[in-house]
Amino acid sequence: MNVTPGAVSQQLKLLEQWLGQRLFDRGSRGIGLTATGASFHAATHRHLRAIATAAERLRPQHNEVG
Repeated sequence: MNVTPGAVSQQLKLLEQWLGQRLFDRGSRGIGLTATGASFHAATHRHLRAIATAAERLRPQHNEVG
């Protein structure tokens, strides 16, 4: 989708602000989920995967000759 890592980081920060919860622990060694983030992931992952799968079905096949 041509999104830069900085843009993703900004969107995640906006999500955290909107939720009023910290989802990630950010440190010098990288980033990890907080307990709240892990709970949010568990509650949303299946639904987001279903959206991604539906979107992939709509996309034209890149290997078709046409």
